[in-house]
Amino acid sequence: KGKQKKPADPSAPLPPPPLPSVTGCADALRHFGPLRDDMSPPKRPSELTLLKKSVQQLYREAHSHIVLEKEAQELVVDLRGKVQALQEAFHSLSEVVVQEVDALRAHASRLDEDMKRLRADVRVVAELKQQVGTLTRSCELIP
Repeated sequence: KGKQKKPADPSAPLPPPPLPSVTGCADALRHFGPLRDDMSPPKRPSELTLLKKSVQQLYREAHSHIVLEKEAQELVVDLRGKVQALQEAFHSLSEVVVQEVDALRAHASRLDEDMKRLRADVRVVAELKQQVGTLTRSCELIP
């Protein structure tokens, strides 16, 4: 009976506030009504959730990068095939051009020989014409 309370030390930390009782929360819910989704406070994602999202994002980026690399590789293979086909076509065309040039050279050589023969023939015809003219005059002189 004779206990007296000691005065509180002003430098001592304050005790934590008492936790609300479950009954107090239930009373508050009845008073304010149930919480709606748009009124609920935003939840802060946990570190594990953030790590999972980061890993998923890295996976998606890596997958996209791999897909792009595969597409680029396919394009390179396709381009190599086209370049090889073009090289083969160029080689074939160059062979045809060389053959055509050789044929034209041979044809030009034959034409040159023909021209030389024609010039020789023209000289022979000119000589024959001259001889015919001489014979014609000689025949006119014979009575």
